[in-house]
Amino acid sequence: ESFAISYRHDDPATAKKVVADVVSLFDKANEVMAKHAVDDANALKAEIADVEAQLSQAGRSRRYSAARSSAVSRTMGNLERMRAERNAIASSVETLSDKQYMLERQISDQRRLISQQQQIVKSAPPSEGRGNGAYTALLKRKFELEAQFQNYSALYTDKNPKVIQTREQLAEVNQRIAQLNADGEQVRALASSPEAQELRTMERELARLETELDVVRREIGRKSQAAAGLPAGATASIPLTLPAGGGSEPAGTNLEFDTLRGRYDALLEKQNSIKKVLPSAGAVAPPLFQVVDQPNLPQSASTPNRRTLMLVGLILALVIALTAAAALEFRRMFAIYDQRDVDYYLGVPVLALIPETFTPAERWQSDRVALKRRITVLVLGAVTVPALALLLNSLGVFQLLANR
Repeated sequence: ESFAISYRHDDPATAKKVVADVVSLFDKANEVMAKHAVDDANALKAEIADVEAQLSQAGRSRRYSAARSSAVSRTMGNLERMRAERNAIASSVETLSDKQYMLERQISDQRRLISQQQQIVKSAPPSEGRGNGAYTALLKRKFELEAQFQNYSALYTDKNPKVIQTREQLAEVNQRIAQLNADGEQVRALASSPEAQELRTMERELARLETELDVVRREIGRKSQAAAGLPAGATASIPLTLPAGGGSEPAGTNLEFDTLRGRYDALLEKQNSIKKVLPSAGAVAPPLFQVVDQPNLPQSASTPNRRTLMLVGLILALVIALTAAAALEFRRMFAIYDQRDVDYYLGVPVLALIPETFTPAERWQSDRVALKRRITVLVLGAVTVPALALLLNSLGVFQLLANR
């Protein structure tokens, strides 16, 4: 990947100096990384030589004891297999125990939620669309009468006809609701409510969790029974005595050899990865950052684009000039100034022309009016240009042109 670094400043020399300082940081980073690569390569080479010496010594010890320990190896293999089985069973039992604990917590939370939902179902009044339509209509009528009775109680006395009539209607509705409740209508209405359906869904989820918990408990029992069937000595370390006459196997020779072999392979892999960057210990590593072009002194300003600004200014000038000309000439379209206007509007030829004459006072007045018009145009132009500049600046047109 490549990228370019640029810096804008009024002074070209300052811009070049800033870019040169930034580029020097990449050169310093290349030097530091090259030095670290050489140091790592040398340290890695010394470490590989040390591991090779240890690996050679461990290999000789391993070959010396391999011929005398074949029978013991088979026994150890069986013990290792049983130990692995027991460890696998123990790990599986631990996982199942964690799952059992999680399910027990979920079941406890689900039962608590079901208890809360049961209270909501009991206390929630049936609404439109629940249960029997007559029962729902009666409940709605009851709520309306209770609200109406409260309003009348606040406005009238108990002997008012409206209060008495509302009380009688409320008693009649309560009596009919009691009859429907005796027939089990409220139970059926509540059973079909969304709260009751949510309660049944939660109960089904609880049943599923309890079933899953039973399965986990049975699996834990089977794993525990299988672990109990393994020999008790499968997890114990058994001291082995080699036959006399050839020395004894050093403690942990195989483990030490495997550890050294794994370490040696890891060091070789690391050395190969370093060689991709540093071919040899004495070679110079290719820089991570390569400067293609050195910082140069700009010969011309990058912004603003004078051609674009001149083109925009020319367009604005033409628009303003055309607008001003149209505004000045618009009023002349509806006035008669010469014989061509008379021919166009009246359709008759002009027989004679009477020249317009002015008295000195009229001429002075005409010149004064013309002067006022010129001054007005100049004032409007002087006000319009700064206003237009402020408008373009507020809209960000100058910034947009400068960044291009």
